[in-house]
Amino acid sequence: RHETANPKLYSTLKPGKKLHDRLKNLETLRELDYQIGAGFMIGLPGDYDPEHRADLALLARLQPDMVGVGPFLPNPDTPLGNFKAPTIEEALSLLAKVRLTLPSAHLPATTALETLCPQGRRWGLEAGANVIMPNLTPWRYQQHYQLYPGKAQIRSPVDNHHTLVKLLEELDRPLGKGPGHSLLRERRQNDGQANRMD
Repeated sequence: RHETANPKLYSTLKPGKKLHDRLKNLETLRELDYQIGAGFMIGLPGDYDPEHRADLALLARLQPDMVGVGPFLPNPDTPLGNFKAPTIEEALSLLAKVRLTLPSAHLPATTALETLCPQGRRWGLEAGANVIMPNLTPWRYQQHYQLYPGKAQIRSPVDNHHTLVKLLEELDRPLGKGPGHSLLRERRQNDGQANRMD
């Protein structure tokens, strides 16, 4: 993810790093025919663009294959621990805006949405997400990897899998069987072949 389209905020949160360099790296990867991802944190402290216009414009320009957008969730053991998370409504609204901006990009319904609200992942899929990423990490390791308190899905990998399969069935959404390659990449390749035929 690029985290934010605000260069000053990016450098503040990642001392010694520049947004320009991150974007250049993504463009280089695209030129090398890699599938690329981008995305931002909703409600990131210091971001004074609640509609994320700059982030949406950047995504439209980059045309990433996958877009990770999720709510900022404070961890009290970090310098940003005293800030508050966005509402589930704010997160879902931005998820829908990303889907409208990039109709063919993969867009995950993140665990962070479910942490904001028990129905967050379901609502994320209904708002435009088309990817879920189950946590298959064994419990003995999960408990040592907590990015933020209250992270959803702290249960066995088998239970996580069954819960997500049931959710997809309830939403009448097919469970993908393949590697999940980019939908945009396939379209770009088809466009390139059509251009060569002209």
